[in-house]
Amino acid sequence: MTIREHFQRLIKRVSYIVTAGALLVFILIEFRYPNLTKPRRLAIAFFSGLPLALLLWVFFRWRCKCPRCRADYGKMRRQQLGRFSQDRRMYWELWDACPNCGVRFDEPFSTSADGRSI
Repeated sequence: MTIREHFQRLIKRVSYIVTAGALLVFILIEFRYPNLTKPRRLAIAFFSGLPLALLLWVFFRWRCKCPRCRADYGKMRRQQLGRFSQDRRMYWELWDACPNCGVRFDEPFSTSADGRSI
């Protein structure tokens, strides 16, 4: 598996988890609070989803780094495109290699024995 494929699989997996989690939250709130109005149920679902969103943000900040030099791709992308850029491409679509150390995204992704990428 290449580095590019690793990050694509990671994004796909997390999007499935987020979708399933959001659906589960809405279903649980629907059954737990059937007498509330729809806006109140939506507000409860929104505010109960905020901790999940924070956890996912921390997870992506930790996992979306260069496997060789541990450079933060999100930070480098914001520096290149700006914080409020309308460009929705992911970093493996913007660059062919890490801008910091030059490791190509088509190189094999390998992990060490303790599970950390090298």
